[in-house]
Amino acid sequence: QEEVSPLEVHFSQHVIYPLFSDGTSVDETVREVKAIECDEDEESCWLRAPFPTIQAVRWCPKLRDGEGKPVFDENGEERRGVEGLFTLDNRRLYVLQRAAVYHYPRKCKISVEVITERWEVLHHLKKFRTRTNGLSIFISEWNGTGRDNTKHFDVLRVWDWRSAVSRLEEGGPAEQEQAAEAADAGNCGCWEYLDPQQICRGPYSNWQMKQWWDHKMLPRELQIRPFQPKTGDAGEGDSKDFRPVLEVFADAPSCFAPGWSPEVTSKGREFHRCA
Repeated sequence: QEEVSPLEVHFSQHVIYPLFSDGTSVDETVREVKAIECDEDEESCWLRAPFPTIQAVRWCPKLRDGEGKPVFDENGEERRGVEGLFTLDNRRLYVLQRAAVYHYPRKCKISVEVITERWEVLHHLKKFRTRTNGLSIFISEWNGTGRDNTKHFDVLRVWDWRSAVSRLEEGGPAEQEQAAEAADAGNCGCWEYLDPQQICRGPYSNWQMKQWWDHKMLPRELQIRPFQPKTGDAGEGDSKDFRPVLEVFADAPSCFAPGWSPEVTSKGREFHRCA
């Protein structure tokens, strides 16, 4: 086993269901996670969760586009992301990351069972579906199992701990309160954008959009809008409410600056149990 922060562990999937297999809500489980003082390190704490130790593999996953298709380089080779620990227990990691953000910037530690047997690692790698190198996760209603659930789903929340804590670098109680609110909501304000074919893409966290923008991977004329859970009357090609990035952030220090994420509404927190 390895002792790490849950914020150092990546997701292996890109969408999860908000209930555990026994019907327990992930939101209720977050409130059951306890912070235990570390005798050897006053600046750290252990997180004690009401479920078994999470498992993970160390891997460098394929990069995928917004549709889940592999991304290739100029030589036709599949591009790979950054090597790291990728969990096999995505809902548990979601719970642990929310608990860690609540205590941020204090470092929280957990034990992770790292799988090293080659045959078992390969078995799990076949199930990897992350499209963001495991940096974020969608939370969705149940729409099937296996690959059907990853192809057809309506996003209700997006979790990216980097967006949740981005303003804490500025310091102050207001920023700490915002991080705690994000941890409680299990959600962070996100953006959608129109691609060159005028198809709506996203949602993506403010932190993710900033990385792409700063690395000039997005056109300056890009049009964006705050993400809201679909209500059934909006399609992928709906261009309502999109505005140019430079117009949206005209009064901001920079485009996609920390603290300039869309507000999270209560609709993003509503789930329905299956019959």
